[in-house]
Amino acid sequence: MHFFKQFLKKIKNMDPYAKTNIFYLFLAAAIIGGLLFFTREKIINYPYDSIENFKTMINVTRKSVTVIGKGDDGVFLEGRSITLSPYKIGKYEVAFTFWHEVYNWAVNESKHKYVFQSMGQPGIFMTSGSSPDDLYEIPDVRKKAESLGLPYETVKCGLYPVTKMSWSDAIIWCNALSEKEGLDPVYFYDGQVLRNSLEITKSENPEVRMKNNGYRLPTEAEWEFAARGGDVSAPDWNFGFAGTDDFNAADDYAWHSGNSSFLNAGAITEVIDIHPIGQKKPNRLGLYDMSGNCWEWCFDRYNRRQPGEFIDPINNMGARPRIIKSGSARNPPAFARVKSWGYAVPVNPGYILGFRLAQTITGDDK
Repeated sequence: MHFFKQFLKKIKNMDPYAKTNIFYLFLAAAIIGGLLFFTREKIINYPYDSIENFKTMINVTRKSVTVIGKGDDGVFLEGRSITLSPYKIGKYEVAFTFWHEVYNWAVNESKHKYVFQSMGQPGIFMTSGSSPDDLYEIPDVRKKAESLGLPYETVKCGLYPVTKMSWSDAIIWCNALSEKEGLDPVYFYDGQVLRNSLEITKSENPEVRMKNNGYRLPTEAEWEFAARGGDVSAPDWNFGFAGTDDFNAADDYAWHSGNSSFLNAGAITEVIDIHPIGQKKPNRLGLYDMSGNCWEWCFDRYNRRQPGEFIDPINNMGARPRIIKSGSARNPPAFARVKSWGYAVPVNPGYILGFRLAQTITGDDK
C-alpha cells in the first residue's frame, strides 16, 4: 500500500508531458489486455481465407474414358467394362457455409417453392440452427482440455462439411444450386424439376438428365474413378487410400477413428468428430477428404455389381438404400479405402453423412 501511495504521488508531481505519456501507456496496455481477454476462447486455427472457393470443381476427365475392370473389389471389377463421359467433381465435401447459402436462397429467395426434409448442420455436435460464423465448440471437451493442459482450438462452423441431410435433400439442393446459377437442373419427376424432398415417391425415384450442365451427386463409378486419381495407368490407380498406398501414411490423407479425437489425443476425450474440409493432403487430382472424414452420398442404389459393358452406369434398380463412399472419422481406416462402400436409407439424415458435387462437362467446356 505504501508503494502504491508513493507511485501516485510521483505521478501527481510529474510534468504534463510525462503524464500524457503514462496515460497512453496505460491505455495501450488496457486495449491489448482487453483484446487478449475477449479473444482468449476464440483461437481460429483455420480461417476462411485458406479455402479459395468452397464450390471449386475439378476436371476429372475431359474426354470419355473406358476402364476394363480387374480384381474382385470396388466398382471396377473383373468382367466389367465401364465408360465414363467427361465430368467434374467437387474439390471439397460441401461445406456448411456453402449449403447454408444455397439453402437460404432456395427457401427464401427463389421464385420456386423448395422444401427440404432437413436444414443440415455442421459436423456432428452442432445444430441446424448454427450460423456459419459461429464458433464450433463443445464446452465439456474444452474443460477437459484445460484440465489436461491441452490446447482447444475452435473453428468456424461454416468450415465443416454439412451433415444431417438426407439423400433426397442432397439432390434437391443440387437442383437449387443449378437454378441459382442459371444452369439446367438434373433431377426431374414426370417432366417437372424436383424441388420437394418430402415428396418421397418422387424424390426417391427421379428422372436423371445426365447430359444437363447442372449440379448433381456423383455416380459410384465417377466417385471411385476420381478417388483413385483418374488415370488407370498411374501408380495411384491401385492405391488403397485416395493419395497413398502406405497404411502408415494414411493419417496424412484421411480422418479416421484412430486420429479423430477432438483433442487429437487418442482415447483421452472419447469424443470423435469429423473435421473442417481440406485439412489433410489431397490425392493427385487435388481432391480433399476422399478417404475418411464423413461418408459421402452417391447417386446409385446399393445392389450387386453386375458384369458387362456399361456407359455412365447408374445402379438404380429396386427399392434399395443408396451407396455411400469414403468412410468417416468414426470408422477404422479400412472403411476409408477408395474401393470400400456402404449404404444408407435415402430418407435418413445421417450425422456423419455429407456429399460432394459432380457435374457433366458439356459443349465448349470439353
